[in-house]
Amino acid sequence: MKGKNLLIPLVSFSEPANVYEGNLLNPMIQNVQKELSLHIDIVVGDMGYISSDHKRKLRQQSQTAVITRVRENMFPPKEYVDHGCPECPEGISLSWDGYDLDTELHRYISPTDHAACRICRLRGSCYQELSINPLTDEHRFGIIPLHTKVAQRLLQQIRPQVERGFRERQKQIISE
Repeated sequence: MKGKNLLIPLVSFSEPANVYEGNLLNPMIQNVQKELSLHIDIVVGDMGYISSDHKRKLRQQSQTAVITRVRENMFPPKEYVDHGCPECPEGISLSWDGYDLDTELHRYISPTDHAACRICRLRGSCYQELSINPLTDEHRFGIIPLHTKVAQRLLQQIRPQVERGFRERQKQIISE
C-alpha cells in the first residue's frame, strides 16, 4: 500500500522454551533473502537477540542492523558512559552522520549550529569529524547506533507493534 509502513511477521519459528532464539535469526534472514528476494535492513528484537557475535555477523555478512535494548549490567566503553555518544574535546555531543558499509565505520561530525562551537577555543583546529568502529561495542554501535533517535524510535514505537503482530498471529494459529 503506497505510503503505508506495514509491519507483518514474515517468518515464525516454534521451538521449545529452552532453545536460544539468537541462533535462529541468521538462518531466518538468509532464508527470507533467498526465498523471497527481500533484503532485511533492520531487525528490532528483544533480549533473546542480544549476542554481539550474532549482531556482528549479520552486520558484516548481510548488512542487517539488529537493534535491541541492552541489559542494565551491560556497561558502555568508558568514553561513552556519561553521554552514550561521541563528544568533541570540549564535551559537545557529535552528530551521527551515517555508517559506511565499505569501511565498516560510523562517521560523527560536530554540529555546525551549536552555539558553543562558534566560541570554542579549538575553533579552526577542531577535527570536527570522528570515526567509530562498531566493534567498540556492537550493541551500541551496530549499523544504527543505539543512542540515535532512529534506534530509540524503533525500540519505543515499532517494537511494540511487531510484538502485537506476533501475538495476533499466534492467536490465529491456535484458533485454527
